[in-house]
Amino acid sequence: MTLTVARRKAPKAGIDLPVLGLGTYRAFDHPDRARLGRVLDTAREVGAELVDTAPVYNHAEATLAALLRGDRNPFIATKIWDTDPAAVEAVFRSQLRAYDRPSIDLRP
Repeated sequence: MTLTVARRKAPKAGIDLPVLGLGTYRAFDHPDRARLGRVLDTAREVGAELVDTAPVYNHAEATLAALLRGDRNPFIATKIWDTDPAAVEAVFRSQLRAYDRPSIDLRP
C-alpha cells in the first residue's frame, strides 16, 4: 500500500502523531481477531498508528490489548470513566497488564 497518513505535532505533548487514527468503538467489539489483526496491519502500513480505545467499549479494548500485547509501536489513547481514584488506579493497572506495557501513551 502506498498511501501515508500526514503527521503533526501534538501541541501540548510536543510529539509527532498521525492526523488519522483508528477508533475501536464498535469496530473492535468483534469476535474475528484475525480480521481485526489485518485491520491493525493495514493501519500500520499507511502510518495510522494512533489507536483510540476505552474499557467501556464492550470488548474492544480487551481485544485490542490481546492483539497488541507487548507491542510498543502503536500510540494508544484510552479513557477511564470513574471518579474514585482507587478505581481509576485499578483500571489503569489492569490496562498495563493487558497490553504488557510499562505505560499507556495518553489517558485523558
